[in-house]
Amino acid sequence: MSNDAKKRWADGLLPVVLGGILAIGASYFTTKFQMSSQFHLQKVEAQCAVFARLMGRKIITTQLYVSRYEALIFSDYHEERWKRWCTEGFP
Repeated sequence: MSNDAKKRWADGLLPVVLGGILAIGASYFTTKFQMSSQFHLQKVEAQCAVFARLMGRKIITTQLYVSRYEALIFSDYHEERWKRWCTEGFP
């Protein structure tokens, strides 16, 4: 091969090879970035779901305790009214 033929081959093939390598590298890093972003998003969503479930459980437990004590107070109040009504008569 002459020097001219080598130069034409390098001038024609080198940009194609470099473009291909750059395209493959760009697609690899794009895929890697998207996958890591998706993994991070799934992790955050799972943490949010666990937190929401725990907070919901905490709120429900608090409400159950409030309802229980409220029922106990009303029960005692109505029991006392009933006793007074039975012993003293209708007010």
